[in-house]
Amino acid sequence: MFSALALLLTALQSTAIPACGAELEAARQAYGTYDVVAARRSYKRVADGACSAGERAEASTELARIIWLVDANGPAAEARLRTVPMTMPEGCAAAAMLGRILIETRRPTEVASTLAPALPVCSRLEPAVALAMVSASVALAADGPPNARVGAARAALSLWEGLSPAAQATLRGSRQRLALGLLAAEPAEASAGWRGFFTMDGGLAGGQIPRNLDDLLRAGLALHASEAARVALCDALIQAGFADEARHLAGTKAVNGPAWRSARAYFRMRDRLATILDEHDRAYASGDRSSDAGLEAAILATLRDAVAEAGQPGTDPWPALRRLWNLAGTTGRSNGIEGLNMGHVSTDVALSVRQGRRVGAVRFIALDNMIANGFSGWLGDGVTGPGGWAADGKIIQVRTRYVQAAFDRAAIASPGPARDAFFARLARLEVADRSLSHPAPGTFIPSLSARLQLSAVDALAAELRGKSSSSSNFAAAFASLWYSRSLDGTILKHEGRHALDQAQFPGDAALGDAELEFRAKLSELEYGASPKLALSNIYGRLLGGTTGHGVANLRLVGALTAWLTEHRRDVTDFDPAVPLVSQLWRIDDQQLREIAARLDPAERK
Repeated sequence: MFSALALLLTALQSTAIPACGAELEAARQAYGTYDVVAARRSYKRVADGACSAGERAEASTELARIIWLVDANGPAAEARLRTVPMTMPEGCAAAAMLGRILIETRRPTEVASTLAPALPVCSRLEPAVALAMVSASVALAADGPPNARVGAARAALSLWEGLSPAAQATLRGSRQRLALGLLAAEPAEASAGWRGFFTMDGGLAGGQIPRNLDDLLRAGLALHASEAARVALCDALIQAGFADEARHLAGTKAVNGPAWRSARAYFRMRDRLATILDEHDRAYASGDRSSDAGLEAAILATLRDAVAEAGQPGTDPWPALRRLWNLAGTTGRSNGIEGLNMGHVSTDVALSVRQGRRVGAVRFIALDNMIANGFSGWLGDGVTGPGGWAADGKIIQVRTRYVQAAFDRAAIASPGPARDAFFARLARLEVADRSLSHPAPGTFIPSLSARLQLSAVDALAAELRGKSSSSSNFAAAFASLWYSRSLDGTILKHEGRHALDQAQFPGDAALGDAELEFRAKLSELEYGASPKLALSNIYGRLLGGTTGHGVANLRLVGALTAWLTEHRRDVTDFDPAVPLVSQLWRIDDQQLREIAARLDPAERK
């Protein structure tokens, strides 16, 4: 075990070379703006430099990510990760990535021994390490001989049952339970995993839980299941986006059998898209901007070929994609880069919107188990990526991103190793940010972002504890509440405001993008149930520039800073020695609501 004091001392020792913190931030910013060449250079300086152990660990992990993703060099990425001590808290991310690489390079038998040293520290700090151990067992069971598959899967289920409740409740944990239930021919376990995957949002995603799910599982997993029963279960898995599980169920039958025509076309489409997109994304990340040429045409051709192969040809493939495999998405440019954003629909509903005296509605579609989430999603490697977009009068949410964020926040909502590690990182960030004695308005301050996140987490945790004295599975309850509040703010309040403003200001009277975004962010603060949570999502590296979000973010930060100038005495624990903008996290929920209401043009009329 390790204590908060020990972690804090480790963080403070990292102040010996402040330049390391600045170099790390430069690397993060470069990677976030797709300058992978500059990010690689900065991460390598830190990883191989005279920096603290924690800074070297983060830099080596991110450098390995670049080597793995962009260079497609598994051995070099693995070698870099093995330089990170896994017995330290900062080594948990490296351990989780190493486990993933071993599984994806078909070496699952090495995972247990490789990650064992990390478990004492990481089991409560980073669930991905323990989850990687289970993923290795899933891979071993799936790839093993058919006559041993059921026994191997049942043994792996025992390993899954040893996970912490927080790890079991994650999307990955639920999906592991589903996979093992299928492999072990245990319908009840498969059903529990399936249902667990889609219950975070209070039932909105329930459309991906078939009404006859238990019947499908019992029939499809029976000892002498008919081909029709197995095809029906495979198709249901595909509709929900459980592609790997569907492949395991179909086996070689999906290659030849006529009954498997739809599944066969789906699997081939995924494989073709993976090849096309990986080639483009790796080239683009390496600096080859010409790789964009022809990408959209190649994607659309692949989609058209797939639906034609499944028996539903057409010039526009999207309607058939939805009918056949429950897919929705878009092609084209996102942040200036060609790509594909496509996943399986888990929610498609009309939601009412009421803000002040105005009433409207939005069509809300949530996607899960993304086949692709654009270049930025690929580069984010599951850590970051698009959370959604607006298109054709619809609001699209990438639900996976929201759920993951909810569990990430839940990890630091209670005392323990994850919270201790967060404070250690915060201490390092604050030291690095001291050089910003008079930050420019558009300067991103990493420690402020972390403080805003922590303030939002603590406010929601206090609210949850005030509602119930029970601490049973607090992490899952917190994650569910964080998810619902994030959905409320970013969809109902933010996108709902867009719908209201676009209806009120049509045609030549339409508001500009930056003005629309500014007003939508005001609605998050003014009408949302958790203004601090909203502000923690709003404040990020995108400050200023030319995009609507960047201009709106900078305008809002400027307005909040101006308010602080005039209301220092109204802010609890205001510190006159700290730059004003660095204390935005001290503004409380009610103050945020009042500031937003005064700034809101709709409320001033």
